[in-house]
Amino acid sequence: MLTPQHIKTIEKCIQDYKTSPIAYTLDFAIIKNKNRIITNSKEINKLALIEVNDMWAIGSYGFNSKDYVQMTIARFNEIKNESIKNSN
Repeated sequence: MLTPQHIKTIEKCIQDYKTSPIAYTLDFAIIKNKNRIITNSKEINKLALIEVNDMWAIGSYGFNSKDYVQMTIARFNEIKNESIKNSN
């Protein structure tokens, strides 16, 4: 289950990604772990960053189609503009 602390962690990851492209994805997983010594068999749900993907390199995987297209176009334009800038 996603907790308020998980959301804070995700927001911090977004803030800390200073060199991010205009559109990208962060894939997180909630890892369930039972540690009897520390928690008396209570479940601990840890958040783990699995991978970071540039928008041009991901599939739609359930994205709202309009959002997916807008994000992909935004990233394409950013790549195009960087390429033009670097070629001059």
